[in-house]
Amino acid sequence: MRDRSADLNNRLQQGLALHQQGFLKEAKAVYEQIIATDPEHFDALQLTGAIALQHKKYEDCVKLLSKAVRVKKNYAPAYFNLGIALHELKQFDQAVHNYHQAIRLDNQYTKAFNGLGCALKELKQYQTAIENFNKVINLNPKHAEAYNNIGLVRQELNEYRPAIKAYEMAISIKPEYFTAYYNRGIALNSLKQFDEAVTSFNLAIQLKNDFAEAFNGLGYAKQQLRQYDDAIACYKKAICLKPDFADAHSIKSHLKILLGDYEEGWALYEWRWKSSGLKRFYREFSQPLWLGQTSIKDKVILIHPEQGLGDSIQFCRYIAMIEALAPKKIILEVPKALISLLYTLKSQVTFIEQGQAIPEFDLHCPMMSLPHAFKTIVATIPADIPYLFAEKSKTKRWQDKLGPITKPRIGLAWSGSINHKNDHNRSLLLKQLTALFDLPFEFHSLQKEIRPNDLEALNTLKQVNQHHDALNDFSDTAALIENMDLVISVDTSVAHLAGAMGKKVFILLPFAPDYRWMLDRSDSPWYQTATLFRQPEIDDWNSVIDQVRLALVDFQ
Repeated sequence: MRDRSADLNNRLQQGLALHQQGFLKEAKAVYEQIIATDPEHFDALQLTGAIALQHKKYEDCVKLLSKAVRVKKNYAPAYFNLGIALHELKQFDQAVHNYHQAIRLDNQYTKAFNGLGCALKELKQYQTAIENFNKVINLNPKHAEAYNNIGLVRQELNEYRPAIKAYEMAISIKPEYFTAYYNRGIALNSLKQFDEAVTSFNLAIQLKNDFAEAFNGLGYAKQQLRQYDDAIACYKKAICLKPDFADAHSIKSHLKILLGDYEEGWALYEWRWKSSGLKRFYREFSQPLWLGQTSIKDKVILIHPEQGLGDSIQFCRYIAMIEALAPKKIILEVPKALISLLYTLKSQVTFIEQGQAIPEFDLHCPMMSLPHAFKTIVATIPADIPYLFAEKSKTKRWQDKLGPITKPRIGLAWSGSINHKNDHNRSLLLKQLTALFDLPFEFHSLQKEIRPNDLEALNTLKQVNQHHDALNDFSDTAALIENMDLVISVDTSVAHLAGAMGKKVFILLPFAPDYRWMLDRSDSPWYQTATLFRQPEIDDWNSVIDQVRLALVDFQ
């Protein structure tokens, strides 16, 4: 027995020597020989697990280290490495458990506290994550990574200024910390401090000239500053460095569409399903995706919604074009809030409420892939307006409720969904519209959702009639709009609805508008009755309201 133990120890020392010299394959072979002889040899198990971790073979690592910690329960690094492997496998609860085990054995284990904070962040336990990063800093005040991680959590909480302070602490400790410069740039973008963001991204790139993500962030900042040639160059560089970089392809598609290059833009837009923002929404179907490349004659095709309600309203216009291709049947899946409205499409469609069982079909196409499927360019945008209509009975009910017309009626929508990723850029506070309310018009709120910070203003502004309690779905909103002479809206679903109905609509746009509105024009090829009012500078809504007021003076 003593000879066997001595032999295994000799082999272990041989393996360790190879391991320390970087000969991992050879070291692993030695450790595996030991395990073959003694399946519960702790050192061989945990060292083989460590090599598996280095090679990113996380499942192998978990198997080996799980066995190792059953053999020996008091070795903190084994629990820590097991936590890392589980973290990489996105088994965050189990990762947390093993980080805790490592800390139980060594309450000065900074790496374990840091790992624990990262896992808790993934579990959205943000405050506890910050507490653990602060424990790292208490143990090691010069731990730049912990400050960077605090910044990431603060950013998840939309606390961008504290995030920036944390990144700057990380940078002060570690001036070459290119990731912290990049993260600071992302936070500055969120605060619309784009010039400062450009500086931060450039510093990241100076430190790491193949940093694809930093080029992408720089491109976005340049785009928001309307430096479009520079933005395109940044996206191209990001894609050159990382050809499968879906976020760069996707955001480049937005800019191409914004610039009117629809052919390339809509083709690139298909990358959205691999991008960080939308890949979780991608729907797997066994049936083929249709993008216009094959005939759909005598086929059953499913058109399904994606993203916002306004997008469905804008792109359902393509149903008539699909119908012209003579499919056997069109199944249109529709969000519940839109289904009664979209019943007014003048097409033979089988409607399915989103979330309900879908009948058999042969092909499918996401709603916002239709411009690409039909090779849409600006000159061929389908604009047979109106294509959506208000129900006559509901229109009459609103007419009766509103009473006799004494002055022109204007419908208002000043904010969109608070959950929209671009809400901070496109929405207004109601009080920002007050400069309009002394004009001789009858104003009506078209908002279904009233935010708390608008409710008090709405209750004090007697010039604005409230209707949110009576707006159950978009068919109600359409009927109310039908009774308006004009709609004034920010870039939200109400603007699309008014445009789709052929109603006169003033659309208020930020300095860097959404891609569908293009640039430097007051009209829209998507909606002939729309007039676009654009910010001349970032966040300058006052100038937009002044433009609208001047236009209303002449409106009858």
